[in-house]
Amino acid sequence: MNKIEKGKKIFFSFIFICFLFFAFRLFIVGQLVAKGDSYLGYKMYKDAIRQYKKALLLDSGNSNIANWLGYAYECSGDLYKAFLIYKKNTENDPGNFIPYYSLGMLYVKDKNFETAEKYFNQAISIIENGQDSVRDDRDFYFLSSLQMLSICQERLGETKEAINTNEKILKYYPDNELSKKKIEMLHNKL
Repeated sequence: MNKIEKGKKIFFSFIFICFLFFAFRLFIVGQLVAKGDSYLGYKMYKDAIRQYKKALLLDSGNSNIANWLGYAYECSGDLYKAFLIYKKNTENDPGNFIPYYSLGMLYVKDKNFETAEKYFNQAISIIENGQDSVRDDRDFYFLSSLQMLSICQERLGETKEAINTNEKILKYYPDNELSKKKIEMLHNKL
């Protein structure tokens, strides 16, 4: 075999390997995320974080994986890293309401209800305006954001706003007994 044929073989082998890598990249990412989810389920947070980081190396623009990475950091107790991941995710994918909700929850844990209120409002706004890039669990995050917003408003002494938020919950979820009771309770405070 001469040098030209050898060079062609090496070149085409390289191209073929690159093609296989790109063709199977999404499959590999899916496997890494599934592994991370399993580790997360068994409270093996360091292992979950490692798997999500690997998946992000292969699919760096995937905001859903970044959400899970932030959640894994949050579960492991590293709230600062979780905060950084969620914050970066709001910049990279402004239509993703999950990191706004998660940031709101971090601020609630820190008892900073004023800042939490802003993040819950942002999550609600994204969903209501149909600007969301995430379709999974929309109803859960919408209701939870509204409920957490109501709690923040109560803690901040914004009784009328909390009543309005609970009325909004009833608009979308008319059978929500908790909001009915809260409205009654809040009216008694006025």
